[in-house]
Amino acid sequence: MDFAEGDMLHISQHLWSDSVADLLAHNTSQTDAGLVINSARRNQSLMFGIAAVDDMADAIQMI
Repeated sequence: MDFAEGDMLHISQHLWSDSVADLLAHNTSQTDAGLVINSARRNQSLMFGIAAVDDMADAIQMI
């Protein structure tokens, strides 16, 4: 299967952000930080960029 460079970047961004969100989720319970992580996952599916990164930064600050 032949992936374009952009496809690989897109896949790696999803894997990275899911891994970070999973790691953060293990350090939180059903808190506001957990809700922010879910919001970040929704945002990344629309556009991996400023919105998702900002939500992740907010989640990290809450921990």
